[in-house]
Amino acid sequence: MRVSLPKILAVLLIVMSWSRGTSAATIQVGVFSFDTGTLAGDIFSITNLTGPNALPPDFPVEPLLTFTVTNLSASLLGGGTLTVDGSKFTTDGSGNVNCLEPGDAGTGDCNFAAYDLLSATISGILSPTSGLTGLPPGFVGLESAVLATLTPGCGRLLTAGCDAVVIEATLVPETPTQVPEPSTGILLQLGMGALAVYKLQRKSHILNRLRRRRH
Repeated sequence: MRVSLPKILAVLLIVMSWSRGTSAATIQVGVFSFDTGTLAGDIFSITNLTGPNALPPDFPVEPLLTFTVTNLSASLLGGGTLTVDGSKFTTDGSGNVNCLEPGDAGTGDCNFAAYDLLSATISGILSPTSGLTGLPPGFVGLESAVLATLTPGCGRLLTAGCDAVVIEATLVPETPTQVPEPSTGILLQLGMGALAVYKLQRKSHILNRLRRRRH
């Protein structure tokens, strides 16, 4: 079966993109947890483990990062979701983030005590993303977007005071002198080889047509 050059190059591009996508590195910056609050019932919060709160080697980033929550979405047993807008979250002096509105989560506030939860996902923005210490060699900063999903670890449903998950930020690599990974280099060579073969075949085809016309 003959495979056209465009198809070959398309496959190579997909594989190269997948290779780059799976090579992203992360670093731990905090903990997303489901807690029993004293004022607002069962709430979600973020413990900031950067800056003065850093715990090397697992949480080594300095200075203190700011977590700005944009949204929280919780999946309910039996179907459906409840969402809490980022404006309901407040940040304390240590950089920890808490949802403290005492109203029921069904009305957009923070108290999830009345609900059976299968999971919860929080999204937000980190800052600053550069000028940081504690990053692994070869990395110069962090991507600003952050996402963490909490699933049950203490039972069938999320359990307040028990369930938590580490928040990982995506590292930004140095870019000026990046060297392609071996697999990427091989794919590039294959692509160039396919292009060269295509050109030779096309040139040979044109020459054969010219010879036929002369005869």
